Amino acid sequence: MLKSTFGIDIGHHLVKLVELRYDPHRSRTVAIASFGEIPRDKVSGATVLIRTLKGIFPRRLKRKADAAIGIYGETNVVLKRIDLTGMGESDWESAAFAEAAQYLPQSGNDFLKGFSTINPVRDPTGEGGEVVFVGLRRSMCEFYDEVLMSSHRNPVAFDAAGLALAATYQRASMRSEDTYVVLLDLGEFSTKLVLLKNGGFFFSDETEAGCRPIVSALQSKLGVALWPAVALLSGKKAVGLEPEYAAQHVLEELEVFTERVRDMLWRARRAGRTLMFDRSLVCGGGASIPPIRAALSPLFRYGIATLDPFPGLIYTLKELPKAPAVPTPEMFAVALGLALRSRYTKAQKKEASVVLPGHKRLLGH
Repeated sequence: MLKSTFGIDIGHHLVKLVELRYDPHRSRTVAIASFGEIPRDKVSGATVLIRTLKGIFPRRLKRKADAAIGIYGETNVVLKRIDLTGMGESDWESAAFAEAAQYLPQSGNDFLKGFSTINPVRDPTGEGGEVVFVGLRRSMCEFYDEVLMSSHRNPVAFDAAGLALAATYQRASMRSEDTYVVLLDLGEFSTKLVLLKNGGFFFSDETEAGCRPIVSALQSKLGVALWPAVALLSGKKAVGLEPEYAAQHVLEELEVFTERVRDMLWRARRAGRTLMFDRSLVCGGGASIPPIRAALSPLFRYGIATLDPFPGLIYTLKELPKAPAVPTPEMFAVALGLALRSRYTKAQKKEASVVLPGHKRLLGH
């Protein structure tokens, strides 16, 4: 029986945590999702983050547990699919690293390097000749390592948020026959794109354009605080105002945001050599804001839908004390994917949990 596994998704303003644990009363695995706000105190970012994590981490995580944390940032993460079909297994490592070297910046030594399967749900061993090269900036991993060890003193594996997002969809749609699926994680200050082809990871991209400028514009024009502005854009009445009144004040910001996403979609279409996607899904905090979904929908032939990370799972969304907002399932897509990938890699009995040798702290290796 597998023990609990955790996925830790640290954003700019919120920390999302998902625990996958076996419930003996139900005889099945259940998910527990919770989140906390990172306060803006006049102390260092690491200190504030440590305080936040100490408040959100359950005791099971503070003891020995398997967990993975997602690394973000266009300059911090390199994800490239590499085709090794036809090569002997003995040549995989040298060939893969030679191919991957061209994707790293000149300071390639600043990255922790490893490899992962393109679809750990269907093919956990990675057999088939295709892998994903993963490069994570060393300084980011060292920062999170310091924060997490100060929070609960237990090693945590580093993983790419893009691969976690792909794993969430792979588990939720194991029987999907769609060829091209695009996933958009609408974050506070960035938007991440993952393209899957035939169920496996194919391409990723990220842009420094998120939902916060839209919310901040509404705050400035209406003179309201952060969370009332979020509530108004989410279609809820707040501070005596109707949501319909709020949306008309952010049309210009929505247009700028849409253009940035359009550029990413163009790059994804070019990489996949396709004019259209069979399915388009959004998740993250921005997925719960109707004006943002309405602005993005015309970019896709079939429109967009919200990615539910929990189909088939019994799950609980925990509201912690002083929670800034009501949690929604789409907020936890990356966190669930991290917990899934931690579970899939740890479930293997082999010494290595990735296809090719990587850094000992990368992807649970």
